[in-house]
Formats: sequence, structure tokens, C-alpha cells
Amino acid sequence: MRAHGTHVMRLDFGFLPQRLVTMQPTSISTHLAHYLASFHWQVWATVTFDRPVTDEFVRTAVRQWVGGIGSQAYAYAAFERGTHFGRCHAHTLVGGLFTAARTEPGRVLRAAALSHATRTWRFGQIQLAPYDPARGAARYASKCPDDGELIGLLKRHRGRRKRARHVVG
Repeated sequence: MRAHGTHVMRLDFGFLPQRLVTMQPTSISTHLAHYLASFHWQVWATVTFDRPVTDEFVRTAVRQWVGGIGSQAYAYAAFERGTHFGRCHAHTLVGGLFTAARTEPGRVLRAAALSHATRTWRFGQIQLAPYDPARGAARYASKCPDDGELIGLLKRHRGRRKRARHVVG
């Protein structure tokens, strides 16, 4: 399935080996959290809607938003309904927004990318934060694995390359 030039994959656990299908939901969530943590995320976003909307509208709006914030953008969106009013919202891990060094020009580029992502969400409120693996966003997004969706072409996280040391003998 495609949406506005992005690749979309709804998580369907029918393809999993029987060993994984019979796992407890918390175990599947744990595996999904580890899987999600292996990608290079840059932003943790929560998007809401200012009016009641259907589940399909929510999914389409999030796909369009991800497709509109950058040509290389990708995401994992976890959809859920609020406990008080039953309105649908999405917790979203986003990557592919910028490739910038940790320098002053890089910080300016990151700020511009976050500002653009905020401005392009037009359905309600949006909260964005820089992705920090230590804060558990991947685990939080994976708590309901059957209500998640991968959007775009994800890029694995690469560790920092170690510099070669020259030993003078």
C-alpha cells in the first residue's frame, strides 16, 4: 500500500512463525521495541485532532504528514484512542529529516526541520521532541503492536565509527 509517495506497512503478525504468534502480547511488544530501537530516529511526536475523526482518517493524515515533511522522512506511528474522550491520536517516531553534524549550522538545520514538521501538521495539536533512546519512546510506541504502522523506508541506526589509532612502535 502507498500513500502520497511513501511506503506504508501495517503490522500484521500473521506472517510470524507460530512460536512468536503464541507469545504474550507484552513479549511481542518487547520484541517490537527492540526492533524499533535499531533505527535512526530523530523526533518523537504526538499528534492529535481537534475534532472527532475516523481511524482511517487518522492513519491517512499521519501518512500525508510524514510524506510532506521531507523526501527521506520515515516513521513508525502507534495509533490509540484517549481514555477520557475517545479521540484518536498518534505517537510517532520520525527519522530521515536531516543529516547534520553536531555543530552550530547543524543545530540551525535541526531547528528548521522541527519547525517545518510543526507547521505542516494542520489537524490539531502536535508535540515534538528530539528523540532520546534513553527516554523509552520506542518502548512506549510498541505497547500496542497491532495498532502500529511503518511509513516510508526506514534506515537502521549506525554506530559511530571508531577512529583508527596509529601506534608508533
